[in-house]
Amino acid sequence: MPTSPHSAPSGTSSAQSAAKVGRRVPATGRLQRVPPIVAAQTGTWEKLKHIPVQNWINIAICIAAIFIIIKAWRVLKNFNSYAPYIASMVAMAIIFFYWVYNRTEPAFLTPIVNHMVEFLPSKH
Repeated sequence: MPTSPHSAPSGTSSAQSAAKVGRRVPATGRLQRVPPIVAAQTGTWEKLKHIPVQNWINIAICIAAIFIIIKAWRVLKNFNSYAPYIASMVAMAIIFFYWVYNRTEPAFLTPIVNHMVEFLPSKH
C-alpha cells in the first residue's frame, strides 16, 4: 500500500501522527507541516510584555498630550480664528528660546543657534 507524506506511519494512530507532523488544515482535513522556526517564534503579546514600563508611560503621556493639544486648538478656534495660530507661535518661540538658553537644540539647528547665542542669553 503506497503511503503519502500525510498518512500515519504503520503502528501509530493518525492522532499521534498529527501531533508529531503538524496541524490539520480545516478546509481539507490534511496535515500541514509547521516549520520548527515558526513554532519557536514568540507571539506579539510575549514581545509586548518585555517592553519597559517607562516606555508605556511615555506613550500614554504622548497620547494624552495629543488629545490636550487638539482640545485646546478647538477651544482657541472657537474663541478667535487666529488664536490657535498665535498660541502655537508663542509655544514654538518658548521652545526655541529654551533650546538657545540650554543649548539643547537639534543638530540641524546648531549653525543657526550659534549665530543667535551672540546676542541672546545662554546658560554656558
